[in-house]
Amino acid sequence: MHSGSLHKVRGMLNLRDLTPHTGVEVSNVDCAQNLPPSTVAELLRTLDERGVVLLRGQTLTMAKFMAFARALGPLVAHPYPHLSHGDFPELILNSNVADDGKPGAVPESGRHWQSDGAHQKMPHRLTVQYAVEIPAHGGTPLGDTVFAHTGAAYDALPPDLRQLLPGMHAQHTGGPVHKWRTTPYFADAGMTRIFRGGAVHPVVRTHPVTRRKCLFVAPASAVSVRGMHDRDSRELLAQLHEHLANPAFHYRHVWQVGDVLLWDNCSMQYRVDDNYAPPLRRVLYRAMVKGAPAH
Repeated sequence: MHSGSLHKVRGMLNLRDLTPHTGVEVSNVDCAQNLPPSTVAELLRTLDERGVVLLRGQTLTMAKFMAFARALGPLVAHPYPHLSHGDFPELILNSNVADDGKPGAVPESGRHWQSDGAHQKMPHRLTVQYAVEIPAHGGTPLGDTVFAHTGAAYDALPPDLRQLLPGMHAQHTGGPVHKWRTTPYFADAGMTRIFRGGAVHPVVRTHPVTRRKCLFVAPASAVSVRGMHDRDSRELLAQLHEHLANPAFHYRHVWQVGDVLLWDNCSMQYRVDDNYAPPLRRVLYRAMVKGAPAH
């Protein structure tokens, strides 16, 4: 955490920066309340600017969490309807435990850097998550979420690489990262093979609100650069992924029970530390707000 940050006020919000480039903590919003539209708008503007918004010390039922999430915008339906909760079809229960032996939750799948919804034609606008149970060992919380600022990473690209990327598009697919590969798409060779599922997005995406340029090539979904030979495509993506992995662009979130965390899925990539297992329990509520086509 950025210890030198100063408190500041924006509209009705009391804010404190989490790092110089990423994240802000809001200290005076109760997510269990019916927030006025002006407060929600301030939260979203702050999210656009800072990428991550943290609200600590919240006490939310499932219904209260979903009411807060729905206030942020239209939500994405659960990707696995058979695991959804009847009253809340957009709620995703992220958990590493199965109560009563029944699989009613989606295990946390963030071991690889990812951006939620990148494999869809309209990537998700934002993700909101609430910490119900957080594992710990010896008093130290486990399962941190690490964020990489894709705008800061783009700004720090070497000039030759920054000139190379405009106009390039990457193929994104869903599912585990090790499942991708066969023959990529070769525009210059006249091949018309289309990957099953997935979506194509610019390698350099423009944030829909701030207009900031962001790298949009998370390792969990970006599998090839269209029009490039397979080897060259892999080398370029590996170079970009290594660049994004630089801790200079990162914010590490150490979870506490009661945290509500919002993140922007254009300017942020994230991964989760896979350093916990049953009987340690990790349970979070999650919802995602619909987005628009990436440009």
